[in-house]
Amino acid sequence: MGTEATRTSAHQPGTTVKRGAARSGSGRSLWLYVLPSLLVASLVIAAIAFASQVLLQGSQQRLKAESLRATAQVLAGEVATQVGSARALLRSMAADPRVSAAMSDTESRRDLLAARLGKAATGLMQVRLLPRGWDRPDPGGKAPLGYAGLDLVARAGAGKRLPGEIHQLKTPNPYLALTEPVSQNGEVLGVVFAAVSLDHLQRSLQDASNLPGELWLAQNVAGEQVALGKPEDLKPDGAFTVGDSILEVAYAEEAGGDATRFALLIALAGVGVGAVLLVGMLQIQALSSRLRADLGSVVSLGEAIRDGSGKLQASPQLS
Repeated sequence: MGTEATRTSAHQPGTTVKRGAARSGSGRSLWLYVLPSLLVASLVIAAIAFASQVLLQGSQQRLKAESLRATAQVLAGEVATQVGSARALLRSMAADPRVSAAMSDTESRRDLLAARLGKAATGLMQVRLLPRGWDRPDPGGKAPLGYAGLDLVARAGAGKRLPGEIHQLKTPNPYLALTEPVSQNGEVLGVVFAAVSLDHLQRSLQDASNLPGELWLAQNVAGEQVALGKPEDLKPDGAFTVGDSILEVAYAEEAGGDATRFALLIALAGVGVGAVLLVGMLQIQALSSRLRADLGSVVSLGEAIRDGSGKLQASPQLS
């Protein structure tokens, strides 16, 4: 009977309930461990998807920029061809014996011949035949001759072949000024001055459509770009020189490209890293708290077993 009492005392109902309670509360739902991991995985997948989209858009933006630059280069070549055609026409005029003879003729006869020559090609606004030493502005006609034009004529009168430049910028009808010296027996007799319509030169740029950016004609004066019909608040990303002139075809790419997307990518990456760190800290804190609770349960269970053992030893021995 002593042995039975010992077994009965060791398996008292109170002790059994505590041990059962410790077992039932010692576990933790698997979802509480899996859910933060799923959250982190979702953030990582979202970050990868966003990064892929950013890289794709960046590639598309680069392709658009390359397309715009290639278009600007082609159009600069087209404008250079137009300028070259006008230059070739001026050279043929300067080599015409009638032009050489007109340099010593009256002004009215020179103007009459210049008017006929001006009809020789489309795009020519006006042709002037100016004898060497000409220094009077001419505000009349479709293309007024101002002081900038006189300076160009004076330099050309010294026998120089000069690149074309835009004159009368602040007037309704700016034009490309071209000059060609008229020589005979090595002596410069005068200058052929021609005004080429700016609208004629810009037609190819205006016909270009569905571009991933903007194109415009500009003039490079001593390293400073002077825009002709440029959209407001646009800074050029580059320019291509138009041959035989100081003109350029400038271009500006579409705004809001890689910089914004890169900033968004950095922001998302920062949020993702922060979320991962936060979830990790919460996991560590939860596990630590649960571990302390489990250790407390083990200690309580041990104490209960110890107390039960003490009672068992103190109980009287029955015969």
